[in-house]
Amino acid sequence: MQGYGYAVQAPCACAQYGQVPHMMMAQQQMPPMTSDVFVEVMPQVAPNFNRGPNGTFVMDLPPIAVRLQTSCTPGLPQVPGLVPFKPCEEFYVLLPELQRVIFDPNTGNPPGGMVQTQVQKSGAVLEAPPNVTLNAQCKANSPFGSLILEDIQTCNGHSQKIGETSLDYRLQVDAHMNMNHGAGNMGSNRLEVLFCFTFQAQVRLGGTGPAQATMAAGMGGYGGAYG
Repeated sequence: MQGYGYAVQAPCACAQYGQVPHMMMAQQQMPPMTSDVFVEVMPQVAPNFNRGPNGTFVMDLPPIAVRLQTSCTPGLPQVPGLVPFKPCEEFYVLLPELQRVIFDPNTGNPPGGMVQTQVQKSGAVLEAPPNVTLNAQCKANSPFGSLILEDIQTCNGHSQKIGETSLDYRLQVDAHMNMNHGAGNMGSNRLEVLFCFTFQAQVRLGGTGPAQATMAAGMGGYGGAYG
């Protein structure tokens, strides 16, 4: 089962800037206003965990889907030439170095039975005319979980669990808001999110024998690797 942890960023007060000369006349005549923006980052990570040959274990990590859900209160004015506001967007994060990992307890590779990688991304959330002051907050969810291979022994037609091997994983997501003044279309202000994705996985050994993959109820602390 996959759980979530999250961190809420402190409000980002985006001060109002003066009018940009090349903004259209209608936009320049708009009265000042303030809008509260809330962005929630919801990643979905789904590694696969199986037995490999010669006592090894294999983790496959597909691309991570990241969904952004944005709300503005009150709503932003619609200005021709600016990118239309999108309340929901989705993109994918690739971790090529962890696309497939072989855990080999016989050679102790990778060391400690653990792998970790980090990648940084950035993207624009919305564009707002200079007369709009944005107070922005961001909530970043960090999913975690365990995949378990059960060791089953069959004797006289009866099956019995004699141990288990688990893959504990976590995707730590840190997100920070940034206002890029004048960087949008027609001199608008562009609200951006800076992401840092850190993925970590570790294998904890149980017994030996035929394996059956199941999902654990959650993930505890990382236990002793290969032991």
